Order: sequence, then C-alpha cells, then structure tokens
Amino acid sequence: MWTNPHNQIFFDVTDEKGTVVHWVVATEPPQVMVERGWTKRSLNPGDRVTVYVFAAKNGAPVGNVQKIVLPDGQEMNAGAAPPAVHRQADSRPYQDVTSGRGPRPFHSISCRTPN
Repeated sequence: MWTNPHNQIFFDVTDEKGTVVHWVVATEPPQVMVERGWTKRSLNPGDRVTVYVFAAKNGAPVGNVQKIVLPDGQEMNAGAAPPAVHRQADSRPYQDVTSGRGPRPFHSISCRTPN
C-alpha cells in the first residue's frame, strides 16, 4: 500500500515444511521512497523477490524493510544507509548495533495484495 505515513508491503514466506506465513512490513513515507528510486509500481502482486527485514523481536511477522533484491539482482534500498561508524570494515551485511541483530533475509518470497 503506497500511503502516508508509511508504505506497507504484504508478502508470503513459505518455510521448509510448506507452511505459509503472511508478513507485513513498512517502509519510509512515499516521498522518501521516491527519492530512493521507488515508484508505486516497483513491486507487483506475484513478484518473487528477496526481502531483507528488520523483524520484530517478539517473533510477529512484521518489521521494517532494509532492502529488496529483484530477480535480476537489482537492489531496491528502503532504509537509510547506516551511519559510517556502524559499517562493517569487511563489507559484511550491516548489523544493527543497537539490537545486536541485522536484517533477516527472506528469499524468493511472493508479494501479495492486502486481504
């Protein structure tokens, strides 16, 4: 949903057992996402992408998007770049130093429309 105050992305993740979990994640407001190269049509229902999410600590299937990687390898960044002092020197994925957890990747997930 492309709306203020924060966009929402709905997607399904299928685990190893075949169980489907419905996720809802947030991005920055539309104008900020436009400045980062996103449009209302950057993602469409049925798109299979990899989503990097700062997931809720309580285990709920919600969180904030860091980036989405499209099937062709193009990265759509959703979050602001971490401060330089928090970047890993060896180019490993950014780790959130405040929580001790980095973004959790979900591979080949399927975007969906909200219920």
